[in-house]
Amino acid sequence: MLAIVREWYWDFGPTLAAEKLREVHGITLGRETLRLWMIEAGLWLDRKQRRKRVHQPRSRRDCVGELVQVDGCEHWWFEDRGPQCTLLVFIDDATGRLMHLQFVESESTFAYFHAARATSKPGASRLRSTATSTGCSASIIRARLAATA
Repeated sequence: MLAIVREWYWDFGPTLAAEKLREVHGITLGRETLRLWMIEAGLWLDRKQRRKRVHQPRSRRDCVGELVQVDGCEHWWFEDRGPQCTLLVFIDDATGRLMHLQFVESESTFAYFHAARATSKPGASRLRSTATSTGCSASIIRARLAATA
């Protein structure tokens, strides 16, 4: 039975492999039993073994304005006094300083572009001018998933 799993279902998890064994091969086996056998045979890692990957922290950039991290958080910011909205945040990577905060109706590429443009207007926090005055090229990185229009 493990030979079938090794040959046909080596990249399946125990639940799906048990379903395929039952549907295709007529072998009825409990998911947990198959999971234990797959762990013992080296075909599956339990959660503790899968979580051992350690991600190296990325070093901060050297120059102010060299990299700006942007993110959005949808929330009921004004409780029942207003509609649900998204807070866009621009953070300088070198210093961790908040460069710009803006409430928008929803998180989108369009909203990010408008927020970035607003930072270059007189009196606003200076996303563009910070990068050019320090002589560094500006990069913007979106945290987590890409925003869509």
